[in-house]
Amino acid sequence: MVGQLLDTPKARTHIDVYFMRMKELGKSLNVSSHMQFMLQDVIVLCDCKWVSRNTVAVPMMIAAVHELLMLQATKEKAAAEKESFNHQISMSCGGFRRGDNWNQEHSPDGWAVAGGSSVP
Repeated sequence: MVGQLLDTPKARTHIDVYFMRMKELGKSLNVSSHMQFMLQDVIVLCDCKWVSRNTVAVPMMIAAVHELLMLQATKEKAAAEKESFNHQISMSCGGFRRGDNWNQEHSPDGWAVAGGSSVP
């Protein structure tokens, strides 16, 4: 953008004067509405540090599309691995899970015996 190239600390005083005049013209009734909106767009661009609020999507080369898809797949795979790792860690870090009874003894037939004594 041209505005970004011209808007330097050295030229800041001149830019401020230009934009004050553009704001006045944008409110003037002697200027067409089309010109008012164009002035308003430039003023907003300047206020936003010359970053457009509506960037136009440009066609991509097929190689760039493939690279983007590979990058997304890599991110998704890393996220899935991290989630799996966190799940494994949470399952192995202390506490009882449903069905786990660490202090029960089992009788020869496989049944758990309450109270810690086995049945003859």
